[in-house]
Amino acid sequence: MSEHTRKRDTGEQGNPGEFATTTRAEADIDVDLDPLDPTVDWDHEDAGISWEYPASDADSTFHENGSIADRVLLDGTIEHHDDDGTLTHVTIDDGSTILINGDPDHPYVVHRRLAEFAYETHELSPNEAEARLAELSPALAAHDSANADRIARAIAKRMGDDDLYEAEALCESAAQQHALTAWMQQHPQPQNPRPGVRDRPATLDEARGMQDKLLRTFAEQCQEQSLPTGPSYIPVITIDRGRLSLSVDVRNVPDSMMRNRYDGNETLSPVGEELRTRVETACRHAGARVEAVDLESDLQRGIRRLRTHSQHLHEQLDAA
Repeated sequence: MSEHTRKRDTGEQGNPGEFATTTRAEADIDVDLDPLDPTVDWDHEDAGISWEYPASDADSTFHENGSIADRVLLDGTIEHHDDDGTLTHVTIDDGSTILINGDPDHPYVVHRRLAEFAYETHELSPNEAEARLAELSPALAAHDSANADRIARAIAKRMGDDDLYEAEALCESAAQQHALTAWMQQHPQPQNPRPGVRDRPATLDEARGMQDKLLRTFAEQCQEQSLPTGPSYIPVITIDRGRLSLSVDVRNVPDSMMRNRYDGNETLSPVGEELRTRVETACRHAGARVEAVDLESDLQRGIRRLRTHSQHLHEQLDAA
C-alpha cells in the first residue's frame, strides 16, 4: 500500500507557523461509492475531505533546499512558505491574500490545528479532549478554561455525531476567539479612567459633543492598541419621548468571534465580554455616560430592530 504525506502542526517554539509532515497509509477507496448516499458509512477523514490539506507533492513547488514553497490544497488554497519553512501568506481560490508572516496565533493557523484536533477526538475521552485543546490554544484555556472545555466537548460531540459542518463552524469560532484573546493578552488596556462620569446629556448639542469626544477617544485607544482596530465603534444618540441617551454600537465583529457557538450564539463569548468591557472603559476615559455597548452583528441588529418596530406597530393598532 502506498504512502502519502499529510501536514501537521509541529507546535515547536521558535519556528512559528511551520508545518511538518507525517506519513500515513493511503486508504483504499471504492470509486463506485456515491458520496451522497446516506446509507454509506464514511470514515471521518473521508467525510471531511475539505479539511484535508495536501494535494500531492506534484502539485506543490519547492525551494532549492528541498523545503516546501507553495502547497496547493484541495479547495484551491495555496500556502506560501519561506525557505526556512515559515508560512508567510495564503492565496484563496478567489485570488485574495491572507498575510500570516509566521504568526502562530493567526486564525488561519489556529483553525488548521483545531481541524486536525477534531479528527483526533473520536480517540479521546472528554477529559483528554479538553487537555488537548488547552495545548493547542493556551490563550483560550488561560483566559477562560471553562469556555475552552465546553468548546472541546462540543467539537468532540459534533464529530461523534458526524455533524461535520457544525464541528467545522466550532473550530472556526474557536480560532477567531483565540486570535482576539491572544491579541488582548499582548495589549492590556490602561485602567485609569476619569474619576467622574457626566450625567446623561440634557440637550442635543451636549449629546453631539459627547459623541465627538467618544469618537476621538476610540481613535486614540485604537492607535495605542488598547482597542482592536478591526471593529468599528459607533456612538449612537437616541431620543425616546424627549429623553436623550448615548449608546455604542460595535460593528464589523463576526458572530463566530463574539458569541458562544456551542449554545446557539445565545451568549457572548468570554473574549466578547472583554471587548465590551474595554469599550465601556474607553467611554469612562472620555467622561461620557453610555446606556449600553452593543456587540450584535449587523444581521442580529437588523432582526432585533424589525421585531421592535413590529411590536411598536402592534401596540399602536391595539390602542386604536
